[in-house]
Amino acid sequence: MLGLLSSVVAPDVPPVQDFKHHWDSFLHYYATKQHSELKSEPIEATKLTFHLNKMLKLLMEEQSSAPSPYQLTPSMEFLLHHNVLDILVTLCQADSPPGIRPYIFNVFIFLLDKTRYAILPETSCHQPMRRLVLVCTLTKASPTES
Repeated sequence: MLGLLSSVVAPDVPPVQDFKHHWDSFLHYYATKQHSELKSEPIEATKLTFHLNKMLKLLMEEQSSAPSPYQLTPSMEFLLHHNVLDILVTLCQADSPPGIRPYIFNVFIFLLDKTRYAILPETSCHQPMRRLVLVCTLTKASPTES
């Protein structure tokens, strides 16, 4: 009875819509901060890691409920077609806010390791991955990295 009531009052949100919400919230942080604020506030003081983790969790949940295990899910399609990975690499390069770089590395590692759909051959994954490797080779470790 209570479950039925909650679904009427607050209906379930499709995973792709929830994924978009977390991505928009992630981007909103950058849209509302001055450059000096971005460089001074550590990653731990933001909710950016929460949004990244929720996005990864939604991708995995959607993948597990997909009819075919190797099918491109709507959230993964959004990730690939809206340059999410490319934007993350740009933020990794700037390390803004300080300390985000390891989290972005972990996003790529997680996606390549845990997703059943082979995303590496996709241009929207392959090109950002090449840039990420270049960032790793050309950029010195920030004070927040060990």
